[in-house]
Amino acid sequence: MLIKPLLLTELEEKETAVALKTNLQPIFRIVKEKFNVYELAIGFFHKMYCIYSYLCLNKNQFA
Repeated sequence: MLIKPLLLTELEEKETAVALKTNLQPIFRIVKEKFNVYELAIGFFHKMYCIYSYLCLNKNQFA
């Protein structure tokens, strides 16, 4: 069974984009005020490195 993609008209796409932008702006503002972007990026890459090293060191368990 194939699922048809939801096709939006150009006007609907613009309305959706505006609605998402206006709803997410306060969240982004709060995040920017509370956290430094660099701290978030460093934390993200640190987590990815920890997961990567854990999987590499324990690859025998997952084989």
